[in-house]
Amino acid sequence: MPIKLHAEQLSDLKGTKLTSEYNAWSVDHLEFLSPNDIPALKQSNTIATLLPAAFYFLSETQLPPINALRKAKVPIAIATDHNPGIPPVFRFYWQ
Repeated sequence: MPIKLHAEQLSDLKGTKLTSEYNAWSVDHLEFLSPNDIPALKQSNTIATLLPAAFYFLSETQLPPINALRKAKVPIAIATDHNPGIPPVFRFYWQ
């Protein structure tokens, strides 16, 4: 079964490192991803999914280590995190 994990949004819980060990499809958010865990992420080919709408909607201040992910050539995806409890991103487009 493919693994996807919602990790490191509010603190560094080492979820990214865990998903790397299981070659997960993706790991989401990553605001608190430790740069030390990026090599494992790269080696596993797990996609780093960034969710900027959630970041801005929640007025977060900790950015994901985007430059370090790029430098390591980790595949990066951008997603909305659209769900009932988070940013009304689509409201702006569908009204």
